Amino acid sequence: MNSPIQSDTEDRRQFLAHTFSGITSLCLGCTGLASSAEGQESQTARSFKERISERVGMTYEQMFQFTYFHSQLAIALVALSNHFGKDKFLEIVKTAIDEAWVQPEVQKRFFAPLDKEFWNHIIKRELIEDTKEVRIVKYTECLWAKTFRETGEADIGYAVICHPDYAMAKSRKQQLIRTKCQMLGDDCCYFQYNKQT
Repeated sequence: MNSPIQSDTEDRRQFLAHTFSGITSLCLGCTGLASSAEGQESQTARSFKERISERVGMTYEQMFQFTYFHSQLAIALVALSNHFGKDKFLEIVKTAIDEAWVQPEVQKRFFAPLDKEFWNHIIKRELIEDTKEVRIVKYTECLWAKTFRETGEADIGYAVICHPDYAMAKSRKQQLIRTKCQMLGDDCCYFQYNKQT
């Protein structure tokens, strides 16, 4: 049987143990809250423009995977293809692409943010011939082709990424003859631009 003194001692010990653990948790929690609030203050001290201008820790391949297959837009494109049927969907996309890409301002909007560093990372090209009448370019590596082919959507990739090349050539008074295309399974892309008079 416990004596009243022993019982009081145990009650005080339990009280002190609970109190100290509560105080310790509170102190640690406040430190965490303070550092969290401090992090938010430093985040909000920088402008939105500054924060979104920072480089992200993604590889070019991860960026393409995210952009073309994990984004809402990519999911919507595949859903539309399934809804309309792939052939009808691709016809609609190519028609829309042709109408848009003959406009120089559309081309300018697309290419403006893409610097030389970007192109050097995603494609490898070789200039075969470059005269006043003809320009021939061979592309041996293309991250767009790799991305779309690996995910089984090369036909959508062709309609969205490769097909605009014809409209761009037309807008520049050139005829494009493409005898090979990586997106369609070839080992390279082979572009011949003939100047139209």
